[in-house]
Amino acid sequence: MWLHDSKPEEAHRPHATCWHCHELLDCMADRFFCRSCDFVQPPLECNDYFAFFDLPKTFDINLELLRNRFRSLQFSLHPDKFTKKSEKEKAFSEEQAAKINDAYFTLLKPLSRAIYMLSLRGCRMEEGNNQTSVSPEFLMEVLEANEEIDSLNPVAGSADEQRLREMKLQLVDKMKACEQRLEKAFSADDLSQAKTVVSEMKFYNSLFERLCLKIQS
Repeated sequence: MWLHDSKPEEAHRPHATCWHCHELLDCMADRFFCRSCDFVQPPLECNDYFAFFDLPKTFDINLELLRNRFRSLQFSLHPDKFTKKSEKEKAFSEEQAAKINDAYFTLLKPLSRAIYMLSLRGCRMEEGNNQTSVSPEFLMEVLEANEEIDSLNPVAGSADEQRLREMKLQLVDKMKACEQRLEKAFSADDLSQAKTVVSEMKFYNSLFERLCLKIQS
């Protein structure tokens, strides 16, 4: 299934030429540096965020591996390594570093990772239009949670503060359950279900942020 392919097929890899030695570049092997001349390359459009870190396109990724490969790429593309290079090389290394940062932080968080995976399949989540994907019962649950948050006064040591903390823990459990549902949805290539769960996670994230702010106030 597509979502479990670790690398795109060779026939589907667009190619470019190295700006320095003009050798043909491979999307995977030359995604940062040309193998022939070892000069840094601009980001190749044929790569997605998973390919940057040589990870399979699955929702349940190895976060430790992601972090380790991110740190390794940060080291390889660090500005200190390009202080004596040409302006073009400096510019390309900065472009690559920015792209790697975007890729890392997108894949690091479950919600942004799921949204990105949907975008790779042509399913874009519309901003501010989450209600169309969730049930009326779910919306009522969110409405009641918001109303309860509004009604509570987070005085230190009070019953209200304790209730806010309980709600926070409950939300953590709900978001973990959403992650499990997303893993199943993507594994089954059920994009409709994945979109529904993403919409629910957006609501939960919003509630979680409200709770954190309320507890800190």
